[in-house]
Amino acid sequence: MDNKKKRLILWFSVSILTIIIIIIWGFFLKQTFSSFKKINLPINEQNLQFKENLNEFKKSLEDVKQKISEIQSIEEKNAQNENQMTQPSSEQVKKIKEKIEKTINNSL
Repeated sequence: MDNKKKRLILWFSVSILTIIIIIIWGFFLKQTFSSFKKINLPINEQNLQFKENLNEFKKSLEDVKQKISEIQSIEEKNAQNENQMTQPSSEQVKKIKEKIEKTINNSL
């Protein structure tokens, strides 16, 4: 074989290998981009689910705050009722004074 044929075979081989490498690279590049699309869809669904969960959590917190304020108001009412029950009215004080005076007068 002469040099021209050898060179032609060499160029042909290198060209074929280059084309094969470019085709394989393009195939893997296409798969990479398609996998990015598949990954992005679940992330959007996860974001949507996260937002729904966050909204539900906020509603739950609002309910808890409302219940706590209701409990505080009930406790305040109970405290006021206890104060009223422990402090005798002026009529009760007068009756007790009269009983004590009667008891003292009867014992004298």
